[in-house]
Amino acid sequence: MTRYFCSTCGANFYLVNHTSGDTEICSGALDWEGRENLLQLTDHIFLSDTKDGGLSPWLPGVKSWEGFSETSEEVTDISATYPKQQQPEKPTSSELTCYCHCRSIVFKITRPTAASCATVSGPYTDALLPPANGTRYLAGTCACHSCRKSSGFDMHNWAFVPKANILSCHPPPSSSSSNEPDESDTNSTKPQHQQQQQLDFEKLDKLKTYHSSPGKSRDFCARCGATVFWRSEERPLLLDVSVGLVDEGGEEGGARAEGWLNWWTGSVHFEEDAENKVFIGRLKEGMALWG
Repeated sequence: MTRYFCSTCGANFYLVNHTSGDTEICSGALDWEGRENLLQLTDHIFLSDTKDGGLSPWLPGVKSWEGFSETSEEVTDISATYPKQQQPEKPTSSELTCYCHCRSIVFKITRPTAASCATVSGPYTDALLPPANGTRYLAGTCACHSCRKSSGFDMHNWAFVPKANILSCHPPPSSSSSNEPDESDTNSTKPQHQQQQQLDFEKLDKLKTYHSSPGKSRDFCARCGATVFWRSEERPLLLDVSVGLVDEGGEEGGARAEGWLNWWTGSVHFEEDAENKVFIGRLKEGMALWG
């Protein structure tokens, strides 16, 4: 498969399946122009990749499949197959690895401390809530126009993490300049990066920044197009981290990373901006039921 994205803002547009010849368009890139029912939400595929069901528990009335809908088993009871995770009294891991599809961007998140949380200030009180039980960060969903057009998808999941709790991992020198993922990139279960240091945007060679509005920046991988960070000059020491980058196969694995993230399910942020209102409406309903 080949993915196509905007090299300026990182918005994903479409992918081409060279085996089937199909072209799949990213729904957030579409301009609805006031039209309703432009798309019909029918299937949620590749739940097995998520380890915990991902967003499937939040999407009632949508058929779910372990892989492709044409060739895999249907998941008819989401809550039984992927039950909500019970949180241990004490966390079992001290670092959460995050990486993009091509693994050019790799970083780790550490557990919050009183010192790291004290570095954060800013006007967005909803993102500054104390971490749950002192061990997990707040996470939520956003359907704003800027997130949709900068990612190419109808909504985006963000976790709010102090910059002090993010360690960047730098790969060993490589002579490869190809935009194609290395075989080691696609086959390894975890990124093989050893050098860690406090996050420095300038040292992440493949991290590209787009200034989406005054004082606001979005970072994405220049090689694979993955959304990485959202940041604001009003709160420079608190970053929005793209939840899709978490290592779902880690010790406290799963795409929702519940061992690390405390999900706000009371609403979808900026749901009034949504163009795919049926999808966002189902998501909001499912989140409320999930609690």
